[in-house]
Parts: sequence; C-alpha cells; structure tokens
Amino acid sequence: LDSMLKNMKVAQRIELFLYQAGMSMKVATFVLLIAASAMAAYLISFAIFGKVLNAVFFLLVGGFLPVFFVGQKKNARMKAFAEEFPDTLDLLVSALRAGISFSGALQIVADESPEPVRSEFAIVVEEQALGLDLREALGNMATGDDSLDHKFFVTGVVLQRDTGGNLTEVLENTGKLIRDRFRI
Repeated sequence: LDSMLKNMKVAQRIELFLYQAGMSMKVATFVLLIAASAMAAYLISFAIFGKVLNAVFFLLVGGFLPVFFVGQKKNARMKAFAEEFPDTLDLLVSALRAGISFSGALQIVADESPEPVRSEFAIVVEEQALGLDLREALGNMATGDDSLDHKFFVTGVVLQRDTGGNLTEVLENTGKLIRDRFRI
C-alpha cells in the first residue's frame, strides 16, 4: 500500500500533514488507521442502532477522527513553534554577535532550543552536513511549515546571503515583526 501511495499527490499532502504534526507515521499506516477507525465506528453503530443510515453517519465520523487528531497535533505543534520562534531568532542574533558563523549559530539553536524548533533546525544542520546548500536546506524547512514567520526568516536569510548586509539586524527586525504580530 505504501509503494502504491508513494506516487500519488494526495499521499504527498498526507505525508506533509503528518510531518507538520510531528508524527513519524507512514502514509499507508495513516490511511489504514482511517479505514479501521471508520469500519469500527460503522460496525459498533450498526450493532447498537441496527440502522444502515446511522451506521454510515458514524462511518464518516469514525473516518474523520484520526484526521482530526492529527490536525490537533499539527496545530499545537505549529503554535508551539510560533511561540518559540522569536526567542530562537534572539539566540541566533546573540550567537552571530559573539562571532560565531551562521552555520555554528544554527547548530546552537539545534542543540539548545525547545521542541519543535530544535528538530526543525536540527534537520537544517544535518542537511547542510550532508552537503545540501544552505538555501535549499532553509527552503526545505519553510516548505514543511505553514508559518508565515518561518517564510519571512528564510527569505530574509537567503536575501541577505545573496545581497549582503547585516544579518543580525535582519534577524532582529524579523523577531520584532513577529512579536508585534503576536501583540496585534
């Protein structure tokens, strides 16, 4: 089932959905979980009420429960990331002001930040260590997240790397922008 789903566009969206929720479940496992949940709800409902129409309603509800659960986990993870991200930018700025390279500052964030920020930046550091360009590694990080703040950060860093300028100032301004958006 997993190999059959691998090339389907909907499976790629489900994989991204599971990744954003911080779950390491395979797409096929998630699809089977949805099917099992729907079937169990159908059978239990049919046994209790004895009517097909009620059972079909509970089949739909039962199939939606795993999606709802993963959606809740995704929202909680994104909210936690958004709350920690300004502090992460402050840590990056402090490391850069201390004379540490940007790659070294990313490593510090990957080591010392709370989850889920730690895991996102650890992936960037690991991808860089494996030879991926910083632009691509940061782009991958922004692709796996719906956060507009995350995209601002990646765009700011990439533009600064291309055009030059003061990266600490860019990161400080991005952190202030994010905090101002929270206040509003």
